Order: sequence, then structure tokens, then C-alpha cells
Amino acid sequence: FILIKERAVALCSIVAPVSSLAASVQNITMGVPAGPKLDFVGASETIITVSFNPLNSHDQYVLQWKEYHQKWETDGQSKKMNSTEMTKTGNGKIQTNIEGLNPGATYTVRLRVLAEESSSEAGKASPELIIDTEAVSCTPKPSCIIL
Repeated sequence: FILIKERAVALCSIVAPVSSLAASVQNITMGVPAGPKLDFVGASETIITVSFNPLNSHDQYVLQWKEYHQKWETDGQSKKMNSTEMTKTGNGKIQTNIEGLNPGATYTVRLRVLAEESSSEAGKASPELIIDTEAVSCTPKPSCIIL
């Protein structure tokens, strides 16, 4: 009976640090909110345009994109944005372009909020948008000819 009691005490002392570690990790993650929802504005052959409502509590964001079949960890690209330095649309949204994309490709785009005191700690990503760029057109564009 004494041996069982000692094991129970030992087990409690092992579990306590693990649960306090989990609480610390949760506090770090909860300090930075999830990225606001992205809205699709448009796409051309090499540009995707998205917009979002900036948060009142944070100014730093990172827009991330990759081709659909690629992995975020190895192929993801990004650009950092400060909402106080960007022009807002009439409805208060921030609109931005992703340029230099491949024509006819499918991209995954998401937005993350950066911690104010860190340029690398980010909150959970927004829901991902899956967007196709336009394919290169081989047909001539219509034009007006006056005879």
C-alpha cells in the first residue's frame, strides 16, 4: 500500500509539469489572434488580388501563398504588411496583390496576424482560399475597326 501511494505521488509530479507546459503553449498561441478571413477580389494570368478587414488590435500581417500541390513548409511564399501603411478601400478593407504568379496555376492563399513585438511569431492562419490564375489566351482580343 505504501508503494502504491509513492507511485501515485510520483505520477502526479510528472503530470503537473506537462499540464503547465501545455497551458504555457496555449497562452503563447492565444496571444496572437487568427488571421482575418480573406476575400477574393480578382485574378489575371499572373496576379491574384485579395482583401481583408484589418483587426483593431493588430497592425502586422503576413500574406502567404503557394501552388496548390506544394507544401507550406518548403514552398510557401509570403509578404509582410503593416495595415497602418496601406491604403484602405471605401469599406475599410485592405486590398493587396500577389504578383509574379504562373498562368493557369492553382494557388492556395492565407493570412496570418503577426505578434506586435515579433516579426516571426504568428497566430493561426485564416481559412485558405484556393484560386486559379487565368490561362494564357492565344486568341486575339476583339478590337474596333472603323472603315
